[in-house]
Amino acid sequence: MMTKEKSKVLNQMMSRVRPSAIALAGGIMAITPQAAYGQVEEITVTARKREENLQEVPISVSAFTSESLRVLSSDKINNIGNYTPNVQFLYGEAGSGNAANVFIRGVGQQDILVSSDPGVGIYVDGVFLGRTLGSLLELSDVERIEVLRGPQGTLFGKNTIGGAINITTKDPGDTFEGMLKASTGRFNRVFFEGAVQLPIVEDKMSARVWGMVKQRDGYGKRLSDGGDLGDDDSASFRTKFALSPGENLKATLSFDYTRQRAESSALDLLGVNPSAGLLALYNAIVAGPQGGAYDSRYLTDSHYKTYDTNPSFNNLDVWGVHLTTSWQPEDVGFKSITAYRRMKNSFSRDGDHSPFPYLEVIRDDKQHQFSQELQVNGSGSDNRLRWTIGGYYLHEFAREDNVTLIADGLFQALESLPGQLPGLPFGGAGNPLNLAFDLSVDYLLKNTTDSYALFSEATYDVTDALSLTAGLRYSYEKKKVYLEGTRINTGRITVAPTTVSESWNDLSPRVALQYRVNEDVMVYAQFAKGFKSGGFNGRAFDARALRPYNPETVETFEVGEKADFLDNRLRLNASAFLSRYKDMQLTAITDSGGQLFSVTQNAGRAEMYGIEVEAVAVPTDGLRLFGSLGYLHQKFKELDPSVTGITIDSKLPKTPKWNMSVGAQYAMPISNFGLLTLHGDYSYRSRYFNDVANTPILVQSGYGMVNARIEFEPAETNLRISLFGTNLSDKRYLVNGAAALGSIGLADGQYGRPREWGLEVDFRF
Repeated sequence: MMTKEKSKVLNQMMSRVRPSAIALAGGIMAITPQAAYGQVEEITVTARKREENLQEVPISVSAFTSESLRVLSSDKINNIGNYTPNVQFLYGEAGSGNAANVFIRGVGQQDILVSSDPGVGIYVDGVFLGRTLGSLLELSDVERIEVLRGPQGTLFGKNTIGGAINITTKDPGDTFEGMLKASTGRFNRVFFEGAVQLPIVEDKMSARVWGMVKQRDGYGKRLSDGGDLGDDDSASFRTKFALSPGENLKATLSFDYTRQRAESSALDLLGVNPSAGLLALYNAIVAGPQGGAYDSRYLTDSHYKTYDTNPSFNNLDVWGVHLTTSWQPEDVGFKSITAYRRMKNSFSRDGDHSPFPYLEVIRDDKQHQFSQELQVNGSGSDNRLRWTIGGYYLHEFAREDNVTLIADGLFQALESLPGQLPGLPFGGAGNPLNLAFDLSVDYLLKNTTDSYALFSEATYDVTDALSLTAGLRYSYEKKKVYLEGTRINTGRITVAPTTVSESWNDLSPRVALQYRVNEDVMVYAQFAKGFKSGGFNGRAFDARALRPYNPETVETFEVGEKADFLDNRLRLNASAFLSRYKDMQLTAITDSGGQLFSVTQNAGRAEMYGIEVEAVAVPTDGLRLFGSLGYLHQKFKELDPSVTGITIDSKLPKTPKWNMSVGAQYAMPISNFGLLTLHGDYSYRSRYFNDVANTPILVQSGYGMVNARIEFEPAETNLRISLFGTNLSDKRYLVNGAAALGSIGLADGQYGRPREWGLEVDFRF
């Protein structure tokens, strides 16, 4: 127990410093003067489109505040996956360094093609981000993040079949305040951030301006020229205006912009199969005459080294503006969210990691979207009934210009031969069979989506302890895809300009029953259906493959409890679920008439069930312990006979069976000098597969990571000095990969960031 004098000092320190929070099971516990003496803080979330206590919401939700993200040394959104049960949040698919790749309870989508939609919706201030590209967001000036597990279609709408990540940025306040932050660290890290809050017209108008600049050397090396890969070179800006022009009327106008100019992602060559037919031929008549061969000599002794020689770039420009207005006269409220966003992304990928142009990609993506959401919220029957109805519209246009070199030079070499190759039917000038090896392609893909929805949800308190929630969403979505493709070397048209379109609709219900056992314990049961519309295989080298695939659905049954014990010293939230996944949209490599395609297919049915447990304890003054545990079992129940690349025994990608995290934080006064806070955490993922085919070379075995942070806040100042380390165990873990060892003859992938450290100073005013 603390002495009376020490407790008094702690109380004085706590009254001067900014709250410092840690991530926990189902919420956040802040070290405030209240929490410092043994209480878990109440958390407010908007998981049901209205502000509620987290412990009152019958949904499996994890919540993080800006303070918790800081203490966890999280700079990008993917880091929250380490502390959230049954959430796998990876990044960088297909060579892009800014693509968010999210799976919740086994449901997601790893393809970044513009005709493929994410399976987990990411929302910023209520605005849905239509593309995974450009969605690997910086976690600065964020008020909170809510991770909603399971289908959220009733209220959150488009592409929340697996769940939703709801990000709320900080709104302007009525007082003048701000912050400045700077940090340095490994890889020549340079980071500057600042924010200022400005009251403009008292009680009528205020503004908040935030900006960030980050530079960090790459953690990968190009042995060919000594260049970096996987670096950071970005700047972000956001400004928000809050207006209160009349009684009960509020409006928020926001503009944000992010610019990135970086090198290519730090990919690594994992394996080479010189016996693959295409590679063997390439080595014989292309690489061989040049005095070399593409083989295992280009494998390196490090996952962070490569012999890349392609042009290296990974650029992003994304901006958006949105206006949120709300009017709350008495028991009925109206809300409108109007938003426009635009994104431009370009990157290159050296897939062969050698001097040869055997597999290289240069890609340019552009996207813009307009969305409008209207909500009406109300209550009745002496506040026993609370309801929401609304409508949603999204128009999105995305285009992808893609140049892919495959065994480039092989066609020309065959044409230059004096005749056919011995024992083979191809070779020799004008031989029509040579055209089968004209594989380098330039294609243009355009995708237009119009999505409409009507939704409603209501909660009725049957008794003071028992509540019933019911909701329904009608979705209608129409997509139009345009594709054209040509062979680079001969100019042959592989796909003549072709336009196809299709539409789909669905009804998605949700029913939940919650019972408050007492003021500290709530139990619930719910059923929810999730829906993601169909689409088209836009990565087609042949018009035969430009065919639609059907929508996918998930039906989830869930039970759970949320409880605070021991006078709010212990919080324990848990849930168990069973999901039935139908018409799964899985992307795999298939062979059509001797030509390889990456095709999205409706694979069939799968079943997933599991548990999620989150806990936080405050055993003594200043000490916080937290932990989480997720278990997920998944199995294919039925496969469509036409599906290729997977079997009934295959496992879903990006889906570990176990994941967990534990951590501790201790805040203690150092005499009268200031407050010292120590934080450490450990997270673990069991084995998972990085592709649908469960290719052995892309399997990531179980691994754990350790993070730590030390903070000191001097007395009588607004200064904080922090020393932090991430991935201190320096684990090598594969976050994405692609393999075609039997056909093209290679496999490559990207590993997560290695051990890093940093020193940070921030000042509040």
